Amino acid sequence: HGPYSYVEAMSRIRLATSLASEGLKEEATQALQAMAPLLEKDWRSEGMGAAALRADVGFTQWQMRLFPEAIRSLEKAIAELDRLAGRYNAQSIQASRTLGMAYMDSGQYARANEIFASNVERSKRVYGPQDSETALNLSFQVMTLHRTGDTAGAEETARESVRLAQTQGASLSASEMRGFTRRYATALAINGKPEEALRWFDQLIAQ
Repeated sequence: HGPYSYVEAMSRIRLATSLASEGLKEEATQALQAMAPLLEKDWRSEGMGAAALRADVGFTQWQMRLFPEAIRSLEKAIAELDRLAGRYNAQSIQASRTLGMAYMDSGQYARANEIFASNVERSKRVYGPQDSETALNLSFQVMTLHRTGDTAGAEETARESVRLAQTQGASLSASEMRGFTRRYATALAINGKPEEALRWFDQLIAQ
């Protein structure tokens, strides 16, 4: 394919993501730096693939706790995905979930909550109100509802996400299901319901 090709860019971001997931930050940083000239290329012929590639860069930057860089990459990717496919598309939903995490992990809880709330609305339009993807995005919002002081809303949202997850469990991974349980148990504990919370934490430990 030659140097500076789209195929090379995809291979490099996969390498960077793998290195970051292994905690090899220095090596992952080098892999991302090698991508810099590739990201400047005009890949209009690749359509949404090029925007999705930038979203993958943002995901890796988030993994490496490079939050400002991740936010820039993800917002640019989401804007391009929305331009190409309209606001209601699956790839923007996935990228927005990472964007919300980047804002939350950088302490910008109100902004993160806005993004997660928007993602719930997108999910309902794209997948339907009873879908596992909608349940997943509801569950992610639990964290920012806590941090913005809406503990009652966090518990209600966590309960609804668990209900949906239990009906759609076949399409969710074991790790995702544990996340639903953990966030619901935390919501119960914060709202002064320790006995009920402990039952869910015990279930989580058993899982």
